[in-house]
Amino acid sequence: MIDESLTFGIDLGIGSCGWAVLRRPSAFGRKGVIEGMGSWCFDVPETSKERTPTNQIRRSNRLLRRVIRRRRNRMAAIRRLLHAAGLLPSTDSDALKRPGHDPWELRARGLDKPLKPVEFAVVLGHIAKRRGFKSAAKRKATNISSDDKKMLTALEATRERLGRYRTVGEMFARDPDFASRRRNREGKYDRTTARDDLEHEVHALFAAQRRLGQGFASPELEEAFTASAFHQRPMQDSERLVGFCPFERTEKRAAKLTPSFERFRLLARLLNLRITTPDGERPLTVDEIALVTRDLGKTAKLSIKRVRTLIGLEDNQRFTTIRPEDEDRDIVARTGGAMTGTATLRKALGEALWTDMQERPEQLDAIVQVLSFFEANETITEKLREIGLTLAVLDVLLTALDAGVFAKFKGAAHISTKAARNLLPHLEQGRRYDEACTMAGYDHAASRLSHHGQIVAKTQFNALVTEIGESIANPIARKALIEGLKQIWAMRNHWGLPGSIHVELARDVGNSIEKRREIEKHIEKNTALRARERREVHDLLDLEDVNGDTLLRYRLWKEQGGKCLYTGKAIHIRQIAATDNSVQVDHILPWSRFGDDSFNNKTLCLASANQQKKRSTPYEWLSGQTGDAWNAFVQRIETNKELRGFKKRNYLLKNAKEAEEKFRSRNLNDTRYAARLFAEAVKLLYAFGERQEKGGNRRVFTRPGALTAALRQAWGVESLKKQDGKRINDDRHHALDALTVAAVDEAEIQRLTKSFHEWEQQGLGRPLRRVEPPWESFRADVEATYPEVFVARPERRRARGEGHAATIRQVKERECTPIVFERKAVSSLKEADLERIKDGERNEAIVEAIRSWIATGRPADAPPRSPRGDIITKIRLATTIKAAVPVRGGTAGRGEMVRADVFSKPNRRGKDEWYLVPVYPHQIMNRKAWPKPPMRSIVANKDEDEWTEVGPEHQFRFSLYPRSNIEIIRPSGEVIEGYFVGLHRNTGALIPTPVGPDSYVIA
Repeated sequence: MIDESLTFGIDLGIGSCGWAVLRRPSAFGRKGVIEGMGSWCFDVPETSKERTPTNQIRRSNRLLRRVIRRRRNRMAAIRRLLHAAGLLPSTDSDALKRPGHDPWELRARGLDKPLKPVEFAVVLGHIAKRRGFKSAAKRKATNISSDDKKMLTALEATRERLGRYRTVGEMFARDPDFASRRRNREGKYDRTTARDDLEHEVHALFAAQRRLGQGFASPELEEAFTASAFHQRPMQDSERLVGFCPFERTEKRAAKLTPSFERFRLLARLLNLRITTPDGERPLTVDEIALVTRDLGKTAKLSIKRVRTLIGLEDNQRFTTIRPEDEDRDIVARTGGAMTGTATLRKALGEALWTDMQERPEQLDAIVQVLSFFEANETITEKLREIGLTLAVLDVLLTALDAGVFAKFKGAAHISTKAARNLLPHLEQGRRYDEACTMAGYDHAASRLSHHGQIVAKTQFNALVTEIGESIANPIARKALIEGLKQIWAMRNHWGLPGSIHVELARDVGNSIEKRREIEKHIEKNTALRARERREVHDLLDLEDVNGDTLLRYRLWKEQGGKCLYTGKAIHIRQIAATDNSVQVDHILPWSRFGDDSFNNKTLCLASANQQKKRSTPYEWLSGQTGDAWNAFVQRIETNKELRGFKKRNYLLKNAKEAEEKFRSRNLNDTRYAARLFAEAVKLLYAFGERQEKGGNRRVFTRPGALTAALRQAWGVESLKKQDGKRINDDRHHALDALTVAAVDEAEIQRLTKSFHEWEQQGLGRPLRRVEPPWESFRADVEATYPEVFVARPERRRARGEGHAATIRQVKERECTPIVFERKAVSSLKEADLERIKDGERNEAIVEAIRSWIATGRPADAPPRSPRGDIITKIRLATTIKAAVPVRGGTAGRGEMVRADVFSKPNRRGKDEWYLVPVYPHQIMNRKAWPKPPMRSIVANKDEDEWTEVGPEHQFRFSLYPRSNIEIIRPSGEVIEGYFVGLHRNTGALIPTPVGPDSYVIA
């Protein structure tokens, strides 16, 4: 049952979900009611400082553990092999550690002199442990990290030097440049060796030892050792991760560089182009489209200028929204080319084979699918054979593969190659995308979720959440959308199904970390620019308080060169702050028709001009005047270098009727992918016929942030986020944002449109901020409800994350006390640090070398050296850090506290005393060292071994987890509510964070 009077509002960010429930005012006089509002704040799956996704960290750590485990297993297998061959006395983990044996020297000597069995074992073990670099991927030197590029560059230099020696071992043992250092250091990869070169060395050593009469160097041992030491698993293919096509549900999505998809993408772009004409604008004709797409793939890039040439566009005509200076850019791709895959494949095949295969486009697509989604050359070769290619084509492709020609082939498109090929004939005939879909038998408006029935049961909802999670690769977006769905499900269970659900997604939801950082930098840049412009206005007009309206007028005045662009008349600087209404801010494209309140749709004009323009676009108004008004206006726009992109398009737009509905829909609805996907999932709460299908009702609306932000200002609720003019630092504002989103329903949009229509018809300037609230007491109702908003946070009960800190420090006994030492770069040492150098008396020469280097100003060209002549880069210093988690003979810092177990015990007066036991990840994960939970309760200002041992006389009461909602009652009777953060190990004090805007510290 749908309650038509109810509306849900959701304001979803990457770490928060504001929610609100409104009962709409009725036409019979019932006032609106705020049924409820709140904020749900959850963990963002990324680090707080670097903003690295936590799954990336887990994946990196998991990979490192796997590398260590495989190396350990490999070396264990090598020891067993060498023991079975009689070269080692045992298979113990330290069997290859032979003091007095220099493996580098043995590797060089083994080429000319016989080695003892154990010496040969040391040589083979040394090579197996450091077995060199080998890539198993087709992307040889492209699309790799900067560190990998440095390593490959260094590898080439090392191989050049290797030409002077017989083997790698001989080079490292005999070349004086390698005498002081034979291992890579952080940021330096000049000791990198290739696995192929080490494999060559193994064969050379076996051959030399057999020649010298050493029977243990048998061909059988050589084969077995080579197979074990140099085995490498093939890289995992990405093909299994590629999703299915929304149109052809049994087909995988296309590789981005397949010829069919590149052609499809180009046609979609061409069909959206518009060319200026004396009467307005026009699309490309079918013949012009054919000219552009006739012989694709000769070059990867298809510039806008080239398209102009191909269709014979005259010099006085241009493409709308594209500046002449931008016509050297590619018509489709921001980076790369429109036809990168097609051009690469065409060049690799050669013109004869390429021409021959034009009759088999499905094979061309299949080739690129294989090259894009499979990694190892062996797998690619096998998959290419399955396509049914001729031997000539296969040979050419394999040759190009070995040369790394297809290194850039990666990434998936949104539809399959089969769907693209089915759409191409209709697009080539000039059909719009939606028309082409209909003609091909596809529903372009259908989503991947459209086939679901109404979600009414918890099991159905859980399945939907799982499906949504599996369809989103970005972990931050995945977390946010799932939390938003859970919040709506909870609201639906409490209030029932509402008449409508309104959603606003923060613009960082769905964006990559790189894009979010780019947005943050843009915001910082704009904030600094606005501050500078305020100072400019202050200086020019001697204004103490430069409000938002004045700043907006100044920005427009400055952009327009101090002129009204409608008339060409000058606007005096003082008019921007005058109260005589001589100038007004006008929507270039009327808001009532286009719904755009952005800066790109605003102009500062004379009030008289605005009164004449009314609800028209500049073209509709000026082209109807006698004389040359429109051409003069175009000249003013074209010669203003500050106007570009969308703003310039808005000024010069001619086909208003055609663009009006599309623009308005986009400006009043959030059309981003994440918003669309979230809306599609929310629609499933409703039955068929209530999901905006053709002829059905629309229940779910996505609102852009710019619209709701302006209305919060207009309705006077934005000020509730501030105190004494400063923003309150709490999370209740998410609920306030959600309330505004809920209030912006279709009736409100229609009311706004009608209001703007009336003002525009009279030629009056009306900012979006001056609109009536949803009901008369709206602001007062919000003000009364807002203080009661509760910020909910999820309790974190899972012991996830690092078992201990990554850095392992050395621990040594000094005077019966364990001392923790850390390595520190010599460049960061101070004079006082020299007293803390490990074993300073024994290392007096090193200490003095560093002291002298510091005293002479730390010369970069004369670094400190050890008595042996080695450059000193790092040194161990004693610290005051206490040993925490024992790891491989050293110590590491604890991970985040998992929980605090709370016990009580009556004192002599019969009053309960509380005992707090902190529990850390390593105490849960390492069951061998910790078969039972820790039972030591913190004692203020005492070391852990002096803490109280919790025994049978203590009663377990409960556990506190991160963000457990707690109430603390002080001896004075004061009650403080907050979320548990942790315990102070020195004092035993609880550390909470407040629920509301207040801040406090519990001592």
